[in-house]
Amino acid sequence: MRYKNFLLLIIILFLAFPISAQQTGTTGAAAGTGSAAVGDDARQLMLALSTADYPATPGDVYNLTYIANMAGGGTAVSVPLTLDAGYQLTIQNMGTVNARNKTYLQVRREVESLVSKSFPLSGPAFTLIRLGRFNVMVSGETAVAGNRSVDGLTRISDLVMDMASVVPVSGGTAAAGNQNSTAVGSNTTPAAAAGSGTTPALSAKASSRRVTVSSAADKETAYDLFQFQRYGTLAQNPYIKPGDRIRILPAGRTIQITGEVFRPGTYELLPGEELESLVTNYADGFTLNADPGRIILSRISTEAAGETRIFDYQGNTGMTLEDRDVITVGNKAITRPAAFFEGALQGTLSGTGKELISGVQETSSDIEGMAKLEYPFYEGETLGNAVRANALRFTASSDLAAAYVIRGGARIPMDLTRYIYYNDFSKDLALENGDIIRIPFLQYFVLVAGAVKAPGRYPYVPDRQADYYINLAGGRDEMKNTGRGETITDMNNRKVKNDVIIEPEMMITVPMNSFIAKFNIYAPVITTVLSLITTTLSILAVTGVLTK
Repeated sequence: MRYKNFLLLIIILFLAFPISAQQTGTTGAAAGTGSAAVGDDARQLMLALSTADYPATPGDVYNLTYIANMAGGGTAVSVPLTLDAGYQLTIQNMGTVNARNKTYLQVRREVESLVSKSFPLSGPAFTLIRLGRFNVMVSGETAVAGNRSVDGLTRISDLVMDMASVVPVSGGTAAAGNQNSTAVGSNTTPAAAAGSGTTPALSAKASSRRVTVSSAADKETAYDLFQFQRYGTLAQNPYIKPGDRIRILPAGRTIQITGEVFRPGTYELLPGEELESLVTNYADGFTLNADPGRIILSRISTEAAGETRIFDYQGNTGMTLEDRDVITVGNKAITRPAAFFEGALQGTLSGTGKELISGVQETSSDIEGMAKLEYPFYEGETLGNAVRANALRFTASSDLAAAYVIRGGARIPMDLTRYIYYNDFSKDLALENGDIIRIPFLQYFVLVAGAVKAPGRYPYVPDRQADYYINLAGGRDEMKNTGRGETITDMNNRKVKNDVIIEPEMMITVPMNSFIAKFNIYAPVITTVLSLITTTLSILAVTGVLTK
């Protein structure tokens, strides 16, 4: 007998699942909504079964299975049940369960207990197989008042946000101009953005903080959805019940805050909440880059439309704000003093095109590696810190040892290599606003000119003397030079000794001091003078001047 009862339980379980699947699928088909609706119904059913506080809702369909007639060997029974509008669930020949203000789990326990009393050892199983749906009236700040179809899992915020995605029907209020629709981190309900339909849509003035719900017993309760959206307060976002009437009130003061705060956006302030509440409670305070000493208020809602005021946050925390005010919190990096790097440096990391320092501004010339960089700094910051912060911007052409600072027209030589390579800050310099840190170019070539066979610019090679570069230029031109007398000048055009080690940008000039070279220089002049004399004598002879 025990094995037979166990087999009957297995049969009941197999019966329950097909019935559940069949009735769930029939819901979508009957509604004529296709496979997408069937999938939505199935998802909602799974959510309801896994939600401990899912409320029993009129229209819910259940399946009750149990074993009857145990004395006669047992008969598997499967009964579909529907919760009526009075929250009564009637089980034939057993009784009625009142489901009002109860969850599905509570109803299940009562039904299974009732069946067990009527049929001991019957193994009852009570399963939700379809969610009930009902209409709820929505009015107030909607383009068109009307009913919305919801189920027992729908909370107020679900309904409001769903309405926010609906474009108002013809004659409704266009929402494109609603400043709330583009806010980031806003507590106001965004208006319609896309789609179309005949269901109610929110107006541009709809509030998410002033939503009232009137129950079937005409008890009205106000809810603040911001408390749920920000803090997850479920008490401010209850499930919608049959008979509820929802009214969305117009928004009060909506203030936009932008700039250096953690939660920029448009917020609806409650009475008594002013600037400090906006910054602290809604925008979550200033960021590390914020400049509280420079806050901009733009006012557009009063007769002083277009009024702009700049003020310090300290001492103005209680400032009264008006509807549609815009508060902008500045970035202190923009108002900081700045120094400028100029010369042989690059603005971006080679090959990436990305700025190495956030927030800097720069311009580049047509010369490769030539750039100007703005470097905002904090009070007390030194040249050594600025140089190390920009170390990756220096190139092989940057002559750091010859760098200098231009301040007030004066030039202050500074060897920047000590900061980068030697960690020597003994001769550091405090930056001042407007300082120009100029990095000269150091080109790695040597110029060879004069009496050589191929004068020009040649790559620099360390530890070489003048003869090496003269040979690179094809050697001395024997027709022009006697093998001595070259002149060497450094990058500043100062003469140096002929036996020095050649450094970058030095110039080696081999003089043209041979007789032939000098003759070639003066020969054209002599030839021209002799030609003029010959021509003059010829003219005089022809005219007879010489014969007289």
